[in-house]
Amino acid sequence: MMQFKHVLGPSIPINEARVWRLAKTPFFYAYAMAFAGLASLFHPYAPLHAAPVAIQTLFWVVGFAGFMLFYTVIHLVVLRLSLRFGVRTISETLIMVATLTMVAVVNMSGLTLIGVQMAGVWQVVSFFVFCVLLFEIGAYGYLKLGDRALFPEIYYPTDAQPPAGRSYEIFLRGTSLPVAKVEIIRALDKGIEVTGMNQTFTVKRSLKTTLSELPVTLGIQIHRTIWVSHQLARQYITENGTLFVTTSDGKRFPVARSRQAEFLSWLQMMA
Repeated sequence: MMQFKHVLGPSIPINEARVWRLAKTPFFYAYAMAFAGLASLFHPYAPLHAAPVAIQTLFWVVGFAGFMLFYTVIHLVVLRLSLRFGVRTISETLIMVATLTMVAVVNMSGLTLIGVQMAGVWQVVSFFVFCVLLFEIGAYGYLKLGDRALFPEIYYPTDAQPPAGRSYEIFLRGTSLPVAKVEIIRALDKGIEVTGMNQTFTVKRSLKTTLSELPVTLGIQIHRTIWVSHQLARQYITENGTLFVTTSDGKRFPVARSRQAEFLSWLQMMA
């Protein structure tokens, strides 16, 4: 199981669908904006404090937009590479430092272009370190508490029946299938097709949204339009260099060539 881990310990389960889901969550934008606001008020970079309000505002607006873009893209790239090489844990701090480095390069270059006088190297470094530490505090809070509060379904047990005293939903939304019994999810033009327990359901939800709500240990996306359960994924064959996941009724689903190394690494991690 892939884990997204903070340097101080907290971690959350992660997969590609979860990264995309988080990138579209209003809370994530508001949370990041709150810390950007704190950075704009308390940062130690004197030249920026001395700049006109319009320039300061532009600096932080561009920086925030860059942060949201770079954080998602870098996260996805590192996730895919980690899966390919069988790495089980992704460093949140690595993603944060890489993201803020990209933002710093863009924003500082922008300040230079519009004529804002740069301070010495140590002031620039102290500004960068301040932002990293501040946003790492925010990341710690999210990984420790925020993800479980926003996406509790990710942490639900996947038993067919909930433990005594629990009343949460354990069925895939829009179906009567327990999530642990889902075998295949396929993207359609306007929704998804879900198969399991010899039943098939059509649900008007996107594949990305649906996969982002499933515990990441349940299965893996083998193609941009197909997800299969862990149990089904183990039933694969190789034919002419292509991997196929097979079902008991003879159906075969190809593993995209770009995902084959990730698929095999994931099976090893889940063994």
